[in-house]
Amino acid sequence: MRKYCCMVMSMTFMLINNAFSQAASRKIILISTNDPHGRLDNFPKMAAYVQFLKRTNPEVFVLNAGDLVDGNPIIDQIKDKGAPIIDIMNSVPYDVSCLGNHELELNDTILRRRVSQSTSVFVDANIKIANGSVAPPFKSYTTLIAGDGLKIAVFGLTATSTNPCTLHDLVVTEPIQAALSLDTLRHNHDIVIGLTHIGFHADSILATKMPGVDIIIGGHSHTAIPHGKFVNGVLITQTGSYMKYLGKTILTIENNRIVNKTFELVDFSTIENIDSGLDAKIKGYNETIDLDKQVGIANADFPDKESIGYLRADAIATELNLQIAFDHSRNISFTHLPAGKITLGDVYKMDPFNYKIYRYYLTAAEIRSLIKAASAYNAIKPPLYCSGINYTLIRSSEGKQDSIILKKGRRQLSERKRYSVGINSFVACRFMPDNLKYDTIAYTTPELLLKFLADHKRVDYSKTRRVDILK
Repeated sequence: MRKYCCMVMSMTFMLINNAFSQAASRKIILISTNDPHGRLDNFPKMAAYVQFLKRTNPEVFVLNAGDLVDGNPIIDQIKDKGAPIIDIMNSVPYDVSCLGNHELELNDTILRRRVSQSTSVFVDANIKIANGSVAPPFKSYTTLIAGDGLKIAVFGLTATSTNPCTLHDLVVTEPIQAALSLDTLRHNHDIVIGLTHIGFHADSILATKMPGVDIIIGGHSHTAIPHGKFVNGVLITQTGSYMKYLGKTILTIENNRIVNKTFELVDFSTIENIDSGLDAKIKGYNETIDLDKQVGIANADFPDKESIGYLRADAIATELNLQIAFDHSRNISFTHLPAGKITLGDVYKMDPFNYKIYRYYLTAAEIRSLIKAASAYNAIKPPLYCSGINYTLIRSSEGKQDSIILKKGRRQLSERKRYSVGINSFVACRFMPDNLKYDTIAYTTPELLLKFLADHKRVDYSKTRRVDILK
């Protein structure tokens, strides 16, 4: 009998302990997006999904990892650039966001307005103010308070690939070094989250160097990671781009510690419910510009960025009466433009950045230096698309002693003359020396392309090649 009573008491204690353990265990849900680039149409589904989760779980937080703008003319072409997407995000609502490199290409006044407009807290540890500037309206990290007083630190990081000409009052420092200075967050927080816009490769390096981080919610590289990836015990997540997926991270918490963490991509096509009020608001925004308006005709396919780049360079040179113009692959979002109608939406979507044009007067030697600098920037071929000239880039075995032959028609450019050259601010600030003078022209490449198409109606660049690369 005594043995039986002991067994009963032991089982009772086990049941009580299990009950307490189950009562102490709970879930925190993190809903995340990254790189929406102005895509609005799935936000009503997102809002409905978040509302559903919050009805069954009080601990749901919503985060975005940058690049809200540059990709949708509805967002990008209005005077107060970016205002519609912040308005839409406020309806979800978001809790924390970090800046993408494209947010930093807004002018300082508009950037501050967007951050102030948002109900979300903006965090960025590697963005500092320039000397004499007013402090920006965001901080290195913020603290979210969950149930039982659990403290979640969320710090932000942004890539350094922003157009330097747009950073008048801000300085973007090396992101991983900035993050390491926040390693003490673990001392007074239960959970540490990195909300980053630096790309999956850099996130993996961060996880290796900073194991005190629990989760990295990433962006910038447009990487879709179906179930996340563990690096050095850190769960790295990313949802691709353009609002095709939501990220859903579930943290199992016991005694205010993470005992399990999982991630999944939620395909928007699987979400049926929508927030009807938000859907109506988005339809209103979508009606502000007639993106289907025809502005030209392509007689043949534009098969790649190079052919599109020549068209755009011709638009710069022709409409501004310049001898030479250059464009860069980074400024072109399309890799293919089919034959047929060219719409207003095509022109705006292929270049959402709205960079101003700079006019230089350059020698042949300075033009060669420009092409070499662009060639060293990345592996894009050709490094610059051109109008008014053609060039041959002869690569050395190590790529450090490249030579360039510049021709106008069949004749080489004169070494004694200066030529009027048009480039946009990204090309100028990345590849031109600071000591060269230039004029800022109050036109963007899309504006000049619309003028060019109005004058020419039909265009065909399918067989146009102005650059040879030899080894």
